[in-house]
Amino acid sequence: MASPRQVRWPKGLKLNMYVIVNNALVPEFSTTTNNTLAVMARASAALIKSQTRSALVATYVYAQKNGIRFRVASIDRQIPYKITDPFNTNYMRAVYHLGYAEMASGRLWKDQPVFADLAAADPPQSSQ
Repeated sequence: MASPRQVRWPKGLKLNMYVIVNNALVPEFSTTTNNTLAVMARASAALIKSQTRSALVATYVYAQKNGIRFRVASIDRQIPYKITDPFNTNYMRAVYHLGYAEMASGRLWKDQPVFADLAAADPPQSSQ
């Protein structure tokens, strides 16, 4: 194990960092009823998603600065679920099948965090 005083990893050591995010990183549209608990639940869900995105970017930057190969897997599309029943069997099966299909196609692991809402907002880069 490395000493806490050691600033750099030993030369020649290749490290990999795999991060699995058990959530969609894309914004999820939904309406919220005019009810205090429903609004609090929606606000909490938005806060957790935002903090997950921030932590993921910080982890990616750390890996880049330290020469660590970074890989991330997350749910890349909105799969409908009820906030009161997030472990519904149909939802869990849909998430499993999505992950299985992406793994089988070789698209599960990404080299950097991808936020679909930000990628859609970026104009295409010209290759001149």
